[in-house]
Parts: sequence; structure tokens; C-alpha cells
Amino acid sequence: MKHFVLFVSLYFSVSFLIIAQTPDNIPQLQTFYVAETGQDAGHTGTYSDPFATINYALSQVDYHYSGLVIKVIKGANGYNQYVNINKSGNANFPIIIQAENSNNNPVFYGRSSAFSGKNAVFEWSTGINYVTIDGINVFGATANSGQGENGLYGIWIRGDYNTIRNCNLDTIGRSGIEIQGSNNLI
Repeated sequence: MKHFVLFVSLYFSVSFLIIAQTPDNIPQLQTFYVAETGQDAGHTGTYSDPFATINYALSQVDYHYSGLVIKVIKGANGYNQYVNINKSGNANFPIIIQAENSNNNPVFYGRSSAFSGKNAVFEWSTGINYVTIDGINVFGATANSGQGENGLYGIWIRGDYNTIRNCNLDTIGRSGIEIQGSNNLI
């Protein structure tokens, strides 16, 4: 009988601990959508009214207090835009840039005059931390006006605690991923 009571007590203790960890205790991150057909100024960044650029989505939230998820919708042509990661998240409220559909990665190219004088398709400003890129492909970051003979980096991280996962990088002029910092996960 003592064993039975001990088992029941242990069962209720574990159940209580599990109940205490409900989704209400997990920080909710603000979510914006980006699409090739989107518009920046005057739009809401919802799935039905997406922004056009990741840069604009990054500028629209006080990320330190709410975190941020930017879901990138794959389009027919791909994105030919420079992405400047110029804001940090933190351990509790990260910035996450991810494919809207994990089975359909959007493609970013680095081939236009928009990259003149730039170093990468996705470029962190110095000291940017706690940013994740998930399910984004970078193709064709080759030499063109402003990059010299080596072309662009696909992704250039200059900070700590950043994560790159489920990304494909191909036909990159320099290296696919350049990392300066520590505790970054690839």
C-alpha cells in the first residue's frame, strides 16, 4: 500500500509540473510576413497584406520586448534584395527569419545593382546577436558592380548566438557563410 501511495504522489507531482508549463508561460513572438508581391509602407505585414522586404519588417517592431518572426513566402521569381540584419534579439526574445512553408524554401539572389558596395546577400551589422535564419536559400551571389572579382558572401554573420539552419547556398562568389563571432550554430 505504501508503494501505491508513493506512486500516486509522484504521478500528481509530475502532472502538476507539466501543467505549470503551459503555452501561456512561453513568450509570444510578433509575426510578420514578406512576399514578392508585398508592399512596405502603409501595409500590415499579415499573410494577406505582406511586406515586400525583410528590412522593412525588421524596422516595424520593438523586438527586445516581444521578439519577432518574419515568415518569407516563396514566390515565382525569388527575391533580389539586400538584407541588412541590423537589430539583435536576445535569449528570451529572438529574431527569427524563416520560410513560411518549411517544404518550400524562398530563394534570394545577389545579382542586381542593389548589391553595389555590399558584402553579402544577408549581412549582419557588427555585434548583432540572437538571430535565426531558417529555410532560406541563397543563390547566385556572384561578382558584379561593387564586389570586385570575388563577389558576395551568401550570409555574413558578425555577432554571437546566431543560428543558420535548413538553408541552401549555391553559386556564391566568396564563401557561402562567413562567421565572425562566437557561439553561432550552423
